Amino acid sequence: MISVIDENLINEAKDILNDKFSDFISNYIFDTESIFSEIDICLATGQFDIIQLNLHRLKSSSFQVGAISMFDHIVNMEKFMQNYKGDMAAIPFQTRIGAQFQNFRGMFADYRAAIQDYL
Repeated sequence: MISVIDENLINEAKDILNDKFSDFISNYIFDTESIFSEIDICLATGQFDIIQLNLHRLKSSSFQVGAISMFDHIVNMEKFMQNYKGDMAAIPFQTRIGAQFQNFRGMFADYRAAIQDYL
């Protein structure tokens, strides 16, 4: 099984943040859930430019909290969206990006469970 947490990044963040580490992780979890809600709306309404912005926001914050598998998945989602040559409103695109987003939700759930060991 691939680790959902990069222990080196987590330990580095804990060393830097000390007693603020727990708040840092809590803020990430809250912000990510809020972004997921916004992405759900954007998927339903075809606002793919806003999805791209939100993915970019999540990419850097996911790296900072050691959610490396999520970071990698976001990089792949961004590449897919940037390189898609067809119409983003086309059903195959919407289906694929929706499926990738659901995979991302699963990774987030795994991260959320695993990070509890570090708090």
